[in-house]
Amino acid sequence: MSKAFSRSAAAEVYAAARALGQEIQKITEKDGKARSRIAAAAEKTMDKDVDDVLRGTPVSFLEDEVADFDSRVLSVRFANCYELKKAGAAALKYYLKPAQASAVTAAIDNKIKEIRGVCVPRINAEARDMDSENLVKAAVDYYRQRDSFEKAEAFLRDCPGYYGLTSDLSLVSGFFKWTFASGARKKAAEAAFDTLSELVKKKGKPSRPHSGAGVSGAEAWKEYEKNSIEIHGMLESLFPELFLREEPGGFVYGLPEEFAGELSGEEILTEGLNCYLRSYQEWGVRYILRQKRVLLGDEMGLGKTIQAIAAMVSVRNSGGEHFLVICPAAVITNWCREIEKHSDLTAYRLHGDRKDELIRQWRMNGGCAVMSYEGTEIFTPADRTPIDLLVADEAHYVKNPSAQRTKRTAWLAARAKRVLFMTGTALENRQEEMKNLVSILQPALGAGLSEKMSPRQFREALMPVYYRRKREQVLSELPELVDTPCWCDMTPEDTAAYASALASGNFHEARRVSWITGDAARASKPLLLKKIIEEAEEEDRKVIVFSCYLRTLEQAVNVIGEKCMPVITGSVPPAKRQQIIDDFESAPPGTALPAQIIAGGTGLNIQTASVVVLCEPQLKPSIENQAVSRAYRMGQTRNVLVYRLLCEDTIDEQITDMLKEKQGIFDAVADISEAATKDPQLTSLLESEQKRYA
Repeated sequence: MSKAFSRSAAAEVYAAARALGQEIQKITEKDGKARSRIAAAAEKTMDKDVDDVLRGTPVSFLEDEVADFDSRVLSVRFANCYELKKAGAAALKYYLKPAQASAVTAAIDNKIKEIRGVCVPRINAEARDMDSENLVKAAVDYYRQRDSFEKAEAFLRDCPGYYGLTSDLSLVSGFFKWTFASGARKKAAEAAFDTLSELVKKKGKPSRPHSGAGVSGAEAWKEYEKNSIEIHGMLESLFPELFLREEPGGFVYGLPEEFAGELSGEEILTEGLNCYLRSYQEWGVRYILRQKRVLLGDEMGLGKTIQAIAAMVSVRNSGGEHFLVICPAAVITNWCREIEKHSDLTAYRLHGDRKDELIRQWRMNGGCAVMSYEGTEIFTPADRTPIDLLVADEAHYVKNPSAQRTKRTAWLAARAKRVLFMTGTALENRQEEMKNLVSILQPALGAGLSEKMSPRQFREALMPVYYRRKREQVLSELPELVDTPCWCDMTPEDTAAYASALASGNFHEARRVSWITGDAARASKPLLLKKIIEEAEEEDRKVIVFSCYLRTLEQAVNVIGEKCMPVITGSVPPAKRQQIIDDFESAPPGTALPAQIIAGGTGLNIQTASVVVLCEPQLKPSIENQAVSRAYRMGQTRNVLVYRLLCEDTIDEQITDMLKEKQGIFDAVADISEAATKDPQLTSLLESEQKRYA
């Protein structure tokens, strides 16, 4: 018998254990009901997708599904399979024999199951239809209670025999029960007492989920807009069969099934990680941890930073201490904030006056040091600080092997235990650039890469080191991207100013067509920008205005007026830049943020904006894609409207043609397009610029 065991003491433990068990059971039951509400609402959101596909499916489809079926019998009355579904099985008896009517009904049911198998529930935050709102309300209601649900689930997982032990200890609840019980039952009660005493003391009473009818529609949408990333991650975790779809051809998030099987056993140690990982992000972290020296090339907006932080946390939890992030100076502040927001790692900002003091603290205490590529000169061959994981953000900065920052980064990578390069534009111009990056990570693999390889051979060779997913592959919830070329009718003043720029041979003045017109009130692009800003305010939207020219942005500021934020340029210090972004997030609809496209198009997350204006076409597709991805990324809940301000019969038109031709390799001016050759004056200007950007 346990030394501490007495019937009175055991009765107290039994009462506490029974109460705890009942509380856990209530929470578990509420969890089940809340999940059922989500599942029902999610299924309902797919009805429209199902109906749309059925509307596009002719009745003749059934000829392949039903024996001896002549579709003309039904085509006279029904235009498509949607009308058949709507009419119902009863209507078919007027046209078909019973056996054939049953076969047609079964074929349509199978078609509906097939459609549901490839579509996912969607939340339309733009239209806010009733089905979307019901799903958002159910999801947000669960999201607010998730801590209680998760703790109850963890309790039962950690104590699988809890209810059995409580039942064993119930023997002490009555005098006669105990007196006439067998010796075996008494021993079981004593053993249960020892276990439950510790559990009740250790676990305590769980917090009960809130009661009531849940959240209102307005509350739910507000919460969803604020926490859409975590809510969708939660939905994927709860209902993978609904919110995650298998890829065709035996691939799992872009990985061959066999290789994915090897990665699936890689454990991610998440203690200290303060955010949900989406399913595709978990695969990214597994890839980073298992392969050790890799290039993560996910399309912009998919959370490469979160995956890097999760990898650092996992390495820390397995014994690592020192982590180093190298990134452009403009995003050092953002990196430090993300690290401390999403993990319990200490971030050291090795930039500015205190960097010498902070690097000493990092070397002594561990954590994550964050510095610019230029700042890596602080490391010398005498430095012996271990680097458990080196992260190089915007790794295309080190694609040139002769550059000093490339050499320093390569030296640090060689001495780091693990290395993660991150960039959404690993290949901007030539395969050679990709080879240079891979050679830093895995020299032997890089040496085996050849430009003579076919595209398929090149991709297959990169599989151990390069992992890339696109938005449409993994973000089923991402709203629509509406990309609109806005061709402006040039005013007489525009035409005269543009002609003068061409006559002077000034390429950059020609690119600023309509922004070089003296009076903005008589210039087509400024007038259109003003209209876009006004419409954005009416639709409760915010706007980002991009240009590569400071003088264009200065004119844009005058057009925008009092609703304009300070301009983000390359000369704005990183801390000030982040403050502008923070202020923009809390600003009212109609507010516009002007930004130089290189400075504002890299490393910043601005999901609060849903309108993007490009004042002129850029010379590389990757520059435009990066700019648009500041707003069109994970966490965006509204349709993103992209307006490209263009003037016909100008350099705008010819650069746009070249962008289309060279999109495949992100090289906008490698060749001169047919359109450009029509104007000898422009051809000369573009040929001179081609040498700079090739």
